[in-house]
Amino acid sequence: MIERITKIKMPGVFSGFTWNKDLQDFRQFNVLYGWNASGKTTLSRFFRCIEKKQPIAKGEVELLISGNKVDGSNFDSDNTLPSTKVFNRDFIEDVVFKGKNPEGEERDINPIFYIGEESAEAKREIEKLEEERDTAQKELRAKTGKATTARANLDRHRINKAATVKEALRSSDATNKYNNFDKADYRTKVEEILKS
Repeated sequence: MIERITKIKMPGVFSGFTWNKDLQDFRQFNVLYGWNASGKTTLSRFFRCIEKKQPIAKGEVELLISGNKVDGSNFDSDNTLPSTKVFNRDFIEDVVFKGKNPEGEERDINPIFYIGEESAEAKREIEKLEEERDTAQKELRAKTGKATTARANLDRHRINKAATVKEALRSSDATNKYNNFDKADYRTKVEEILKS
């Protein structure tokens, strides 16, 4: 259990905070209140670092946890940290307000709310997969268009070559197979030549 914040050294309101002997240790339930800019959000961010097992990014923080002093720079490697859940403005920003609309633009608020860190992570994974899907669909449309153009060009080529062969080899002989030579005949002949 987190008993107290023994010291905080960082710019601003906590330039040299140490736990006063007149302050009671934390209990199971605690209320932090104060004026705007008095440090409430900063304190909640310390606890969020414990929750996320991340070291304190700026300044120095030291907590007393179950009788042991724990340095904030070691939050990522200390296995004795208690299970903590923090619902501060960073939590709201990460879980509620981050996201993209169907056009890929950042939006101010999501139409669906995701509660809990795991749900938010799943939401981010879904958004990533949706972006990958959209990219793949664009590539597929481009390649489908190229394939359609290539098939049309190949068909025109067969028609033109078949007409050239028909013009060169037709005769008044009714049994001459080149009198009705068309693109299908041309394709068959090309395939025969390629096989041989």
